[in-house]
Amino acid sequence: MPAQLRIAVFGGADEIGGNRILLSWDDAAWMLDFGTRFAATSRYFEEFVKPRGATLGLRDYLRMGLLPPLEGLYRDDLCCHEPDLWQRYRNHPDYRRVPELKGVLLHGA
Repeated sequence: MPAQLRIAVFGGADEIGGNRILLSWDDAAWMLDFGTRFAATSRYFEEFVKPRGATLGLRDYLRMGLLPPLEGLYRDDLCCHEPDLWQRYRNHPDYRRVPELKGVLLHGA
């Protein structure tokens, strides 16, 4: 049976910027990331106020909806600040366990 392609869209609909599309099939995936979600980011941050990524990893980004909860996509050192990080998001409607990531296509301004 041929592999079934699954497409999940995170951000970008009804907003400017922030298109994130996860293409997955069998045990592999590609992530397409086209930049910042301007409306969501501007609700929390300004030019001089930035997320606390260096000390808290993904926590602020996930809680504020700036990044989708995609376990297996992000670097381990960004997830290790909270050992139960992914347990908190497993019931979130956007949560996905990403199979082996084969590639990432990034586009930024």
